[in-house]
Amino acid sequence: MKNIFFIIIGLFASNLLFAQTNTWIAGSGNWSTGANWSLGTAPAASNTEDIIINCACTVTYNLGADLIPNGSVDISAGSTLDLGTRKLKVGTTNNSAWLTNAGTITNSASVEVKGTATGFEQGPWLFNSGTINATKLHIGNNAGGGVFTNLSAGTVNVGTGGVHMDGTLCNEGNMFIASPGH
Repeated sequence: MKNIFFIIIGLFASNLLFAQTNTWIAGSGNWSTGANWSLGTAPAASNTEDIIINCACTVTYNLGADLIPNGSVDISAGSTLDLGTRKLKVGTTNNSAWLTNAGTITNSASVEVKGTATGFEQGPWLFNSGTINATKLHIGNNAGGGVFTNLSAGTVNVGTGGVHMDGTLCNEGNMFIASPGH
């Protein structure tokens, strides 16, 4: 009987350890509107939730801070994440964070894939088979962590902020860079 009790407690506790999935359930709208999300609340600017945007619509990120996902983010084909002037910082504090983009990510700031890992080909990861429009692309954390893979269907348009490369870039698609950066 004690074993069953401990198994039930163990299963309950394990559910608390894993990130919840918060899925966009509306048409076009603002990120901050809780009713647009499956969990009833919008993901915070810095979050550990797994986020899914699969709507053939535009999600406008309207929080007052940069978006720093430390869980997973999946943007499906036909979906757009418009960040305005906010940065997208994938895995700033979590090397196992990842973002998969088959839709469109647009901002007038930077897209950063940094993490805290040391050494090349270590996370976090960003996989792109859609379109990313940003002023700057920053891969790596001055110690090598961070991987950006632009797949054959992917297009990356980088503005005058250029590309800052310390991590790993695998480009099979199209990259258009207005300024080389460093």
